[in-house]
Amino acid sequence: IAEAMAEGVPVLVTDGTPWTSVARHDAGWCVPWEDYPSALTAALAEPPEQLAARGARAHEWVMADFSWQKSAQTLVDFYQQLKVPSAIS
Repeated sequence: IAEAMAEGVPVLVTDGTPWTSVARHDAGWCVPWEDYPSALTAALAEPPEQLAARGARAHEWVMADFSWQKSAQTLVDFYQQLKVPSAIS
């Protein structure tokens, strides 16, 4: 899912996945499984300009929240919290 969005492709996921924020970011669609067939039909019928706009939002979101730089910074911040002051002063 993240790789598709990073390439600017809007995605269609079910609400049973950890990608429910797709809808909030307007980067695609997140629907209940029983609505998946109709959502797929609607997504495939969407005009290319709208798909491109969703894809652009998907790309921006993934690059902002899930890029290597963001992941590395999250780890650096975590490790900074683990630092214990030296007992030898």
